[in-house]
Amino acid sequence: MNAPLHGSSVGDPQTVLIRVSGPDRPGINAGLMAVLDTCDASVQDIE
Repeated sequence: MNAPLHGSSVGDPQTVLIRVSGPDRPGINAGLMAVLDTCDASVQDIE
């Protein structure tokens, strides 16, 4: 599950838009941020 995207490598930054829909509940944002943290992702904006 932690395999890199095709053609990507460390040091090859990409911009990705993640859209989550459905009923809101406590912990959704924290769970998403935890997953992104495992990838060393940099979050620029949350709306």
